[in-house]
Amino acid sequence: MKLTKRVKTILVCAAFAMAVSVTAVAVHAYDGNSDPVISLSYLKQYIQTMVDPQIQTMQQKIAALEGELEALRNTETPSDTEQIPVMEQYTVLHVMQGTVVNASSACDIMLRAGQAVAVVPSTAQGNLSDYTDGREIADGQAIPADHMILIARGDGRGLLVTSPEAYIMIRGEYTIDEP
Repeated sequence: MKLTKRVKTILVCAAFAMAVSVTAVAVHAYDGNSDPVISLSYLKQYIQTMVDPQIQTMQQKIAALEGELEALRNTETPSDTEQIPVMEQYTVLHVMQGTVVNASSACDIMLRAGQAVAVVPSTAQGNLSDYTDGREIADGQAIPADHMILIARGDGRGLLVTSPEAYIMIRGEYTIDEP
């Protein structure tokens, strides 16, 4: 079956018209709101609406804390006659062999380097207390390095350096008897 030129032209035109009709219906049916692609301006606007309330809450908290801080700054400071307790700092001593470090009152001592032995007079009640091991150190016993030692009273208790030199950390009142 031979088609004439005229029939072919009609069929091609009909096919083209059908393609244009389908495309027109598809374009008209397209809804931009269902587009999965998000624009940058939309994203910024969405994030801004989520973040703005949180920023405002944080700014209110900061303002309240600044007010409290200012109120604390404006409170009265103690007069010079009032004593403010201050935590004493540790002092590092570099002592030589034969030196005796005695507690004048309650002291914390730590032997950091070198060697030393406990000095406890026979009239003293009790010995030195080793915080680290939870034991007592009697007169003449070695003081372990890096152990926190409590000398409870200033009744002649202390430590005697037996190495050529030693480094001692001490907190509290003390005296040094050099050889």
